[in-house]
Amino acid sequence: MHAGGYDPVERLDFVRQLFFPDAHSLGQSPLTLARESDVARFRTYREIVRWQDQGVAFIGLNVPITI
Repeated sequence: MHAGGYDPVERLDFVRQLFFPDAHSLGQSPLTLARESDVARFRTYREIVRWQDQGVAFIGLNVPITI
């Protein structure tokens, strides 16, 4: 147990389920996203996404760092 008594892996899984449940973004006008989890090898990484809008490519990453 870490982080105030919570298991960090369990908390990350909870965040993934809550905020990344399907192939769409959150918000008033959801965008269709391409998820890294669409590839079987990376099934658990739902938070890694990419999308395009008006000719611009965007990505969302989870990059943990330790200090």
